[in-house]
Amino acid sequence: VHRMISEMLRRHPECKVEDTDMAAFVCMSAVEAATYAAVMYQSPRARDPRLVEEISALVVLYLTQGGAKALAR
Repeated sequence: VHRMISEMLRRHPECKVEDTDMAAFVCMSAVEAATYAAVMYQSPRARDPRLVEEISALVVLYLTQGGAKALAR
């Protein structure tokens, strides 16, 4: 899955990160951690549609703004 996501990022014209392998790892880990926490701790957030919106915003902004390099600007 990691390789597939990395390759998709490499080919996507809106993806601005330089290291797509690292970006795939970071995105997968962030999504997994947020969903795990919401589900495992029986949080009401697990059923809140805003969780999907916020995770999506996190990933999209990270990828389209150039990852950590965006902070250096």
